[in-house]
Amino acid sequence: MTNNKRQTTNNKQQTTNNKRQTTNDKQQTTNDKQQTTNNKQQTTNDKRQTTNDKQQTTNDKQQTTNNKVLKNGRTQTNS
Repeated sequence: MTNNKRQTTNNKQQTTNNKRQTTNDKQQTTNDKQQTTNNKQQTTNDKRQTTNDKQQTTNDKQQTTNNKVLKNGRTQTNS
């Protein structure tokens, strides 16, 4: 009889451990979803950065066009 009581106690403890594991699994799923969201945000930021890089290149080309050489050989920079 004592052995049966011990077995029941062990079963209850195992059930508690299983419930804790389920809770941990749910938390991990939440963390995974958050990570996916962060990855999407990073991709958006990367695309914005690429757009900014293209704009900077355009500005650089415009600045080069604005730099005119004067008759005395000096370079005039239009800001």
